[in-house]
Amino acid sequence: MPLFENCLLASDIDGTLVDNGYISPRNLAAIDFFRSEGGTFVLSTGRSATALGQVFAVLDKSVLGPCVVLNGGMIYDYNLEKIMYSTILSDASKEYTKTVKEKHSDIGIEVHSETNIYVLNQTAETEFHEDYELLSREYVMFDDIKDKIWNKVLYTCNDTHAREKLSETLGLLDDGQCFFVNTAVVVEGKHHLYYEQLPRGTTKAKGLGELCKMLGIKSGGFFAIGDYYNDAEMLKEADVSSAPSDSPDEIKKLANFVGGSCRDGAVADFIEYLTKKRR
Repeated sequence: MPLFENCLLASDIDGTLVDNGYISPRNLAAIDFFRSEGGTFVLSTGRSATALGQVFAVLDKSVLGPCVVLNGGMIYDYNLEKIMYSTILSDASKEYTKTVKEKHSDIGIEVHSETNIYVLNQTAETEFHEDYELLSREYVMFDDIKDKIWNKVLYTCNDTHAREKLSETLGLLDDGQCFFVNTAVVVEGKHHLYYEQLPRGTTKAKGLGELCKMLGIKSGGFFAIGDYYNDAEMLKEADVSSAPSDSPDEIKKLANFVGGSCRDGAVADFIEYLTKKRR
């Protein structure tokens, strides 16, 4: 019997598998080994389904099972180019973006709608985000997209103070319909800060739970690795979890195993650890 038959390994992207567009060759070799032993390797990311061009420049999408994107708000099969599962924001919660634009003109606003991305408020940070993730976007007004499906709103923030003020505004607007999460990406030493609005109950852990049901993954066969706060629930729910050495201390405390840095091959370290445990 293959070592990882009926097993699922979910990896976060930024800061876990990918460092500034670089994936360690050790990670690529380890993923091939994991799959050769019967395992299914997937990505679990806050990125949208169409934001992985940078990743696919170095990772063949054929190695992936259906992936969890939008912080658990969608399961997308890249080989079939098909949405397998998604959560949707209510019409009432879409209205929050109008207040944010009025009160916080410095906050960028992106709406992630199925495989499309619409920009409601353009800033330097939305431009960075879209260019970094190689996003195809459309600049629109609220009324242009109010009747479309909204899976996620991503707000881009200049600094932690701006994000805190945004959080206060959204906290006053929301009546329990939404879940909000801090996310970030570090590029060339600079932190780019985001605040995400998702349907209530949406997490990477829930999305991966749905995926495990689809794939028939049984107890003991769900593994996860991540480096940031939006990975916390995923790490808690996994049967075995890992975090790179350069993760925040609070995240490393949740993991069963802490490997090396993202750039040096944290995913490979985790697969090696799992291999030793299962032999």
